[in-house]
Amino acid sequence: MSGESIPLIEERVYIPASIKVELDRMKSEVRLILDKFKLLLMFSGSIFWREFDAVTTSDTPIHSGPCPLEVYQKDEDKQVVGDLVNIGNDTKVLEFRAVTNKTKNLIPLLRAWRPEPEFGEVYPIAAIKYGWGYLIVGGMYLKTENEFKRLAIAIDRFCEWISRVTKF
Repeated sequence: MSGESIPLIEERVYIPASIKVELDRMKSEVRLILDKFKLLLMFSGSIFWREFDAVTTSDTPIHSGPCPLEVYQKDEDKQVVGDLVNIGNDTKVLEFRAVTNKTKNLIPLLRAWRPEPEFGEVYPIAAIKYGWGYLIVGGMYLKTENEFKRLAIAIDRFCEWISRVTKF
């Protein structure tokens, strides 16, 4: 950046939640009535979305706020950061704004399944490649010791892995 000021998030964008069409036959007019509006993807105007192409979970009509989910890993995740699932005494996390598979340049480190159709597999801990570096994302509430330990250990192990596989 060149010292210029840029907004962290764009203005709010509202879309109609319901549209009612009324026909006035006497006047030959059609009226559209918009009585409820929804905020469109509050996160979509953020630097996280614009610069990192990151797409996260959000509140839905089914669930809002932190979402308790069972975590798992695939073998390829474990090759990067080892076993994160069995750290601590609980295999659940409170997922909050985890990145989704719509995120570009994603390296999943810890996975969970969020049952809403718009999400499916989500990544409470992931790395996003950006230029020569990576942004490690902790999409969890981070109110429990287990969540914090998993994230701290994932960061440490990811840095070790990157130093082994990166050739300059």
